[in-house]
Amino acid sequence: MTSSSSPPTPVTVLLVLGSNIDPEVNLPRAVEQLLVFCGSLRRSAVFVSPAVGAPGTPDFHNQAIVIETILDPPTLRAKLRAIETELGRRRSDDRNAPRTIDIDRVATFDPRGEVLPSPPVDPDLLQFAHLLIPAAEVLPLATLNEGGPSLAALAAEFGPLPAHFERRPVEGPRLLRREE
Repeated sequence: MTSSSSPPTPVTVLLVLGSNIDPEVNLPRAVEQLLVFCGSLRRSAVFVSPAVGAPGTPDFHNQAIVIETILDPPTLRAKLRAIETELGRRRSDDRNAPRTIDIDRVATFDPRGEVLPSPPVDPDLLQFAHLLIPAAEVLPLATLNEGGPSLAALAAEFGPLPAHFERRPVEGPRLLRREE
């Protein structure tokens, strides 16, 4: 007798990519690498803003990405780190050092669209426009707690785009699928 187990339930993961070393090259390369293991993704425009906590360094280019995955959080984190390493990311003690690519998981949602408590939502999501505004562009109706405001409503609290922000539309479609 064989035991049958149901396949893992996919979750929706909100990622934010950032780069301030050759971002025009590294953001698209990171998106290509994400497509290798997730099959499809949605992406925001690219938002350019000064680096947080690192005056005098090149501006960061940030982009929100939504993927569906059955990977558990440690496996997903390992895959994201592998992409960062492949694209030349060098980790250092300086949290704000320039980088080729940074891929952060900021929130995970169940199939009903409810945020999952583990792993927890990145607390920076609600503090920084360079994370929240792109996130709201790809998941405008998502909420971080039951009955709470949507990401779009939270992003609107920043008002119009801050003067130091620039929104750059992406070339091609917002929804990408891996070519078989």
